[in-house]
Amino acid sequence: MDFDPDIRTTLRSVLLALALADVSDPERGCLLVNATTERAAHGSTVEQVRSTMAAVESVLTGALERARARGDLGTAQSPVELARFLTTFIQGLHVMGNARADRSFLESAASTALKVLD
Repeated sequence: MDFDPDIRTTLRSVLLALALADVSDPERGCLLVNATTERAAHGSTVEQVRSTMAAVESVLTGALERARARGDLGTAQSPVELARFLTTFIQGLHVMGNARADRSFLESAASTALKVLD
């Protein structure tokens, strides 16, 4: 039996797991956020961050395209644009986790962000 979970359930789980990992260990932080903010003047660092973000966007785009093919995502929404938004939102979640936002705040933010899929 193939198990292909609903895109909203999967994304919500991923977003919360990422955010709560930062809350539980804010000193660790996110390498991409830290590299971007601390080494923005270093071209090779910025290029590596861009490359990694493009890979994240690509994975999200693929998942959203599969969701659309299953009918879980409307045809009016662009999987690429949604993936770009979610990639950006994920980085914001990391920042808020490092700022020690509480679970309620992070859950609310994730729920609101996922409304773009409706």
